[in-house]
Amino acid sequence: MASYYTELRKDYLKTWRIWYVINQRCDPKWQRKYMPRHKGTYFAICDEWSRVEYGEEGFINFFDCVGDLEHVSDLHRIDTAKPYAPDNIVKGDIYSRTHRAHTYLTDKAHYARIAYNKGVPKWCYYARLRKGMTPKQAANTAYKRQRKA
Repeated sequence: MASYYTELRKDYLKTWRIWYVINQRCDPKWQRKYMPRHKGTYFAICDEWSRVEYGEEGFINFFDCVGDLEHVSDLHRIDTAKPYAPDNIVKGDIYSRTHRAHTYLTDKAHYARIAYNKGVPKWCYYARLRKGMTPKQAANTAYKRQRKA
């Protein structure tokens, strides 16, 4: 009689392979071998999905959280600075990945969010930058809507 893990693994082979690759990527032996190519990349997995911590039960926990991944090309983290976990995953291909882009962290993008919160429209903020204002000045200058009479 086969175990529940074996039955799941056979029925949902692609889901098992995705779980296995995630665990392999988080293995310290793999990281020593491949991390020189992935400098600054953080790989970790939550304990309940870990093959090291839970063994076969890790795949069962993973399957309970994500479900069937047979028609999904891959599983990605929303925030790459956090480990693979139920609240930090997105299903899809590499084009649907939502990650922290470097453009999101620039001063220009930071002050664009501040300007938006202060009621300055995006077009106005970027027009001010084109005119030569610094991002901080463009975000902190009050916006007054002018209507043509």
